Amino acid sequence: MRRFLLAAAMVATTTCAQAADMPDFLRGSFAPVPVVRNWAGWYVGGQADYSVANVDLGQTQQSLIDFVVRETLIPGTVGGLTQFGRQHEQSFGYGAFVGRNWQWDDVVLGVEANYVHINNITAFEQNSTSRGPFNNPFGQTLPVGHIDQFNVTVTSTAQLQIKDVMTFRGRAGWVCGDFLPYMFGGLAVGRLATTRTVTATTVETDINNNVVPPTTTTISTLIESASDARGNTYAPGWTAGLGTEIAIFGSLFARVEWEYVRFVTVKNMQSEINSAHLGIGYRF
Repeated sequence: MRRFLLAAAMVATTTCAQAADMPDFLRGSFAPVPVVRNWAGWYVGGQADYSVANVDLGQTQQSLIDFVVRETLIPGTVGGLTQFGRQHEQSFGYGAFVGRNWQWDDVVLGVEANYVHINNITAFEQNSTSRGPFNNPFGQTLPVGHIDQFNVTVTSTAQLQIKDVMTFRGRAGWVCGDFLPYMFGGLAVGRLATTRTVTATTVETDINNNVVPPTTTTISTLIESASDARGNTYAPGWTAGLGTEIAIFGSLFARVEWEYVRFVTVKNMQSEINSAHLGIGYRF
């Protein structure tokens, strides 16, 4: 989809460039003088969206793990533990846009607010990791033939949902007859939902090697849990992209564009979106 949008923008730009390079005697004698279309003024519109999100959950649970094991013997054994990876999620959506253009001959500059509601982009991971055995970790003096052994199991879940994306853009375009290819960049704000859970289970056992076969006796089982959930987290970020608007008739126009959005890290979760937008708008 992104390649298609880039190709559309290139075709519009190439058409404009070819018209500009036409010899003067052809433009004056055999071809009508092109009329520069007016793109200035306010405009509004609606759009359909197709988004593909890349979500990195690799270090999502580490801060919760550090919290639940802070008073046990195992912080060093699970430090930097990576249980999850990257996920690729996709979804359709819809939205609207409103903006203002200023035009100087073929050059069009503008500002725009753009909103997209995403139906269902949710990345979820669940994993369980064991560490151990750790024998006599405290260096204590034990009866002859005995081993004080610890085993640790860390179970984690993580989920990130991207609900809405709002961008505030600056635009720059070049009029090519009925086409307006443009590029844009600016700020973005995403409405996200995050959920994290961690449970660390530490089992201490006594191993007696004085008998055959050796016996194992459970001394204690320590279970520590922590969770963190937010239904609405507003994450800032940035956006950039390319697009082309096409005059249909009168003040009505269509648009096709590709947009990239990158959000700041939220709860150790990293996310970015590549989106294709197909819209229709009206200039005032």
